[in-house]
Amino acid sequence: MNSLTDFLWHTTFTLLWCFVFLSVLTYKAGKDKIFLYYAAYNFLLLLYVGSRADYFFSNENISELGWTIKRLFNWHIQVIYHCVHMFFGIAIVGIATKYPKLYFRLKTYVVISVAVGTLIPVLVLFGVLETTDYDNYFACIHIPVFITVAIIILQKAWKEKGVVVLCFFWGTLIYAILAAIALFSTVLIKNNLIPMYVHPMTLFYIGIIIEIIAFAIGLGFRLQNIYKEKLQYQKDLNEAQAKLQNKLEKRIKIQEQEKIELQQMKEKQELETQLAKLQNKVLRSQMNSHFVFNVLNSIKAFIIDNNSKEAINYLGKFSKFIRKILDSNFYEENTLYEEINTLKLYLDIESIRLQKGFSYDIDIDENVDAENIKFPSLLLQPYVENAIWHGLMPYKGEKKLMINIEQKQKNIVIKIDDNGIGYNKSLHKKSGNTTHHKSFGLEIVNERIKEFNSKNSMNISVKITDKQVFEQNGTRVEIFLEL
Repeated sequence: MNSLTDFLWHTTFTLLWCFVFLSVLTYKAGKDKIFLYYAAYNFLLLLYVGSRADYFFSNENISELGWTIKRLFNWHIQVIYHCVHMFFGIAIVGIATKYPKLYFRLKTYVVISVAVGTLIPVLVLFGVLETTDYDNYFACIHIPVFITVAIIILQKAWKEKGVVVLCFFWGTLIYAILAAIALFSTVLIKNNLIPMYVHPMTLFYIGIIIEIIAFAIGLGFRLQNIYKEKLQYQKDLNEAQAKLQNKLEKRIKIQEQEKIELQQMKEKQELETQLAKLQNKVLRSQMNSHFVFNVLNSIKAFIIDNNSKEAINYLGKFSKFIRKILDSNFYEENTLYEEINTLKLYLDIESIRLQKGFSYDIDIDENVDAENIKFPSLLLQPYVENAIWHGLMPYKGEKKLMINIEQKQKNIVIKIDDNGIGYNKSLHKKSGNTTHHKSFGLEIVNERIKEFNSKNSMNISVKITDKQVFEQNGTRVEIFLEL
């Protein structure tokens, strides 16, 4: 290699080491998989770039087998880092969530590409194929297919907004162009079709340098955005706590003026501290803010009315419910027994907050071994919440909610029955109200059921029926658990 190519090799090798080290540290700090893909991609590029230098792989006095292994390694490592690059692009663009069908096809392509790219060199080493067969596969099959797939990902990236995606787009595009020129010019130079004005590896190293710097800039903006979001979150939390603190302090002053006893003031201050701690837990638990702050306002109302006993009772139930919510963040599943207890807590909270505006009853078949049946955490709550707020609350008559759990042969059937306005009317009211709140669990409950079914031998399915077909009021949700 000439002096320029040698300089670029050293620059590329050094930059790759630095970015591997920094991206691994960043991943350990934030557990963002994008930085893990970036670290893996840079490390594989590092192996390939290292294999191009005589410092590590000298061509002098190398055996025929050693030469064959070196060639196979050069091609194979490129196949692997192309696949890792693809996963990096998928994560940057968000293809897994925005284009699930495309994501499945890309994963299938990666599996096939890695399998074929690994099988061929094994067959070469065992003498079934020639080394040139891998050369032909890489140049005539892998590269054209990879370029086609990369163009699809770049098209999706072009439609997205944001500095991070644009850095990925332009970095990948420039690298792909220079790498393609380097590859094809190598072939042409070897066949004496064109003179060598610039060493092909010079273009390749320039492409790598531009790409990894562009990626690093984009990921730097990503870290900046994450940091800004955390600052904004902390700011909002501090403002909410300050407002709560101010309101409680004003109330304490009024109570002092009215000569409230010292013991009552102490109880209020303890409640204030518990509410502040509770608010921190709630904000971390990803619960629905509408539900949470309504409950907190109800507790404040008890405090303001000097009803400390009722406030402590309500706060105790709410604290237990939050603890179960927080536990569900660590344990995706528990038992049906625990799920029923959590549901009772939720119903008690809503019943108190709505001043017993509805009645409910939970009936469990004595044959149901609830303590030994696995069940996804907080799966029933979203359906019950919908029944209360979208079925019963708009209903003008006596509001009733029935929950029945029974065993039919080897299966468990959970029925959530309400006598509200019915499923179809509820959907109509939702579609006409752009400000109605979403249940914090219902939007992902179907996805959680699919995930639970895939991990367990049992199977869960759901059926929702508008009871108008039976000339009755309300909605029936049936959850079937096949043991």
